[in-house]
Amino acid sequence: RSQHEQATNPLVEFALWFHDGIYSTFSGRNELRSAAWAEAALRRAGGLRRQCDEVFALVMATAADAEPVDAAQELIGDVDRVILGADPQRYREYELQLRAEYWWVPTALYRRQRSAQLNRLLARPTVYVTGEFRDRYESAAQRNLCGGIDQLASLTGTFRWRQRV
Repeated sequence: RSQHEQATNPLVEFALWFHDGIYSTFSGRNELRSAAWAEAALRRAGGLRRQCDEVFALVMATAADAEPVDAAQELIGDVDRVILGADPQRYREYELQLRAEYWWVPTALYRRQRSAQLNRLLARPTVYVTGEFRDRYESAAQRNLCGGIDQLASLTGTFRWRQRV
């Protein structure tokens, strides 16, 4: 397939619907379980084996350590990371929402682990792989990630949450 055909692949949209379909902050297998669910759903709907395999791979391409192998995987990875390039207020809100999801992680540990994740993103040549996302969101993402790291390092940040009932 050409790069354009891969980037406009309708299976990308299908995979996006499922990519966080199974999500638990207590599990490190969310992408794998979501990918299996997407693959099974497409198979039940009459999808071809190669389509089912591709949907599985697309969902797996949203994992934090995934390396995209084609334009469709690059696109789904960038879509999954688009929040990083949001306006600063929305990004701060996202970070607080993420902390609320991980309410059970002790604050010091959360700060260390989240800071390491953000630093890994900053260590990449670019946050976004596709030209369109780089042009549109890269500079904001770089600023947000640096601000997030600063906030996590600050003792004034409010990162202590209680479980919601």
